[in-house]
Amino acid sequence: MVYLLCWLVTLAFYSELVLSGPNLVWIVADDLGYNDVGFHNPDVKSPNIDHLAQTGIKLNQSYVQPLCSPSRTAFMTGIYPFPHLVIQPGQAVCVPLNITMFPEVLKQNGYKTHAVGKWHLGFCNWACTPTFRGFDSFYGFYNGGEDFYTKQYLGYFDFRFNTSVHKQAKGGYSTVPQKYLDMYAHIDDENRRNFSGMVTSMDDAVGRVVTALKEKGIYNNTLIFFTSDPFYL
Repeated sequence: MVYLLCWLVTLAFYSELVLSGPNLVWIVADDLGYNDVGFHNPDVKSPNIDHLAQTGIKLNQSYVQPLCSPSRTAFMTGIYPFPHLVIQPGQAVCVPLNITMFPEVLKQNGYKTHAVGKWHLGFCNWACTPTFRGFDSFYGFYNGGEDFYTKQYLGYFDFRFNTSVHKQAKGGYSTVPQKYLDMYAHIDDENRRNFSGMVTSMDDAVGRVVTALKEKGIYNNTLIFFTSDPFYL
């Protein structure tokens, strides 16, 4: 079984199975709102996400927290994160170490666990970081955001492959390739045009994950969770 946590639109898949139970793919789309997907708003092109919604179960009577760190804390622990605000870069805090995280429980039950993208649950101590909290591997950044090209946040490089600083990631990613912007050329507001292009780009990535599952022959033995963080989807 495999548990894959995808915090951002950069997605990956690990297919080695160790048990016969279901694989889990959990995709968290940062700052995606109710009106930012095609199954709520026909102006947005998100056919892959729409298909997951139409063929799956829509949890439309539940809400995430209004900020990133609290939402992620709730996802990862099953505990209501009160009081809990966004973890700032200079704060020496993290999700309390006496609280068991979801990937730790999964590993106890035979899963291989991998996380890709944004962490934002604290990194003041190695014990707070992903590979010490139940994940076999981590590819992404610890803070709440960063420049997509330089991988810097507040002037500091922040990108990891497991615990190692991963300089090779610098300059290797574009948030909105031009072909996606061209799909929304009719939108006058630049911010909305860019955001809509990002959503469609993310949707294509979701589609590639689904295709990989099917090619591996394990799509029918996989639970895919898609949610936003924060805001409501």
